[in-house]
Amino acid sequence: MSSELLGKVLLIDDKFDSVRELVENLTSNGIPVLFWNGKDKVPRSVLNVRVIMLDLDLIGSGTGEWDYGVIIATIKDIPGPYSVLIVSVNYNDDAPGRLTSTYHDVTGRELPGFVIPRGFTKNEAQDVKQVIDALKTSLRRNQVLRIILLAELVLNKGRDDLLARLSTEHFDDAVKALIKNITGDFGEDSTARELLLLIARLQTRNMSASEIYDELKEAVRSLPAPHGASGSDARSRVENLRMYSQPDDREELWTGDIFKTGVDRDVPQYDILITPSCDLSQDKCGYLKFCRGYPRPEAGQTRGYHPLLESSGGISLERIARWEQSGGHWPARYYLLSAFVDEKYRKEPIIVVFDFQRILSVRTETFSSEKHVRVCRLDSPYIEDLLQKYGSYSFRLGTPSRLSS
Repeated sequence: MSSELLGKVLLIDDKFDSVRELVENLTSNGIPVLFWNGKDKVPRSVLNVRVIMLDLDLIGSGTGEWDYGVIIATIKDIPGPYSVLIVSVNYNDDAPGRLTSTYHDVTGRELPGFVIPRGFTKNEAQDVKQVIDALKTSLRRNQVLRIILLAELVLNKGRDDLLARLSTEHFDDAVKALIKNITGDFGEDSTARELLLLIARLQTRNMSASEIYDELKEAVRSLPAPHGASGSDARSRVENLRMYSQPDDREELWTGDIFKTGVDRDVPQYDILITPSCDLSQDKCGYLKFCRGYPRPEAGQTRGYHPLLESSGGISLERIARWEQSGGHWPARYYLLSAFVDEKYRKEPIIVVFDFQRILSVRTETFSSEKHVRVCRLDSPYIEDLLQKYGSYSFRLGTPSRLSS
């Protein structure tokens, strides 16, 4: 396994002098190291940290009785994923477990990574080879994190190769022309986003031509089958990451944006923007077109009211229940979006049913972000699939009925 897999190392200690030799040993072995005293605000340079080497005695008591609340307050704003390696004068074996449980108790979320079961005293940590071996051993046990870090390295290499080529003087005018072309195609407000999407797409090309990619392939190939321990909620959350993005509030409207637009007898209603993106980017549309949807009725619900029944041509909750029992095959009029998260309605992911017969038009100049609260954006290729199904349904052709006998 390549030592590059370690990424940046952040050393957190209240006294730099006590870890000066460790810093020198790590950097002389080609490992990038950042130092932070743990007291001031987290430096802006603390990004892409994949290992935290942590002194538990951050308040300088020197007694071995550590204040885990202070420690968690120190590391909770550091983005992950990372491995935590404890390096303290007085290390004891229960520290990793205490650190992990206290992180959850204080923040209400899981540590974005893991605490390595084996820690080091500061004298032991001077042996860099021993430290690196402990990190590699832990990553072998945490296969998913290892795969994520390998994928990050492959993408980093692709990004560096691409940006190095685009940054040369030879390409200067061509890149300017490309950006102007993007502006012409998508509009000035969308240029930055489309440029980022293009760079992200280009950096994945030729990514297989590296030893790191071969290592990633082997890691993926040897990954054991899931055993279901994570539960359906965790799987839905991962599916949510794949299907939806979270646009910044300042971002302009875009095809696939999903808004909460009201509540019908405690059932929220959602509108998804289906106006073509080319019209939005060029400010060509006087009206915005939306398709309305609601959370799928509760499993087994056959009585009571649900907004999907309004103007639905006699469709009942009993019929919906039969659709669900037959494998979830709804008529072409409806489009179901799974793994949808609206935490103001439900903490767990839900399924939203959009009705292709409930199409609304809103004048662009009267669109209100107060009445339309953006929840998320349906990402590619899911938005293209929805639009294709909508087009197929709304522009279908019929033939005359057969003559009766």
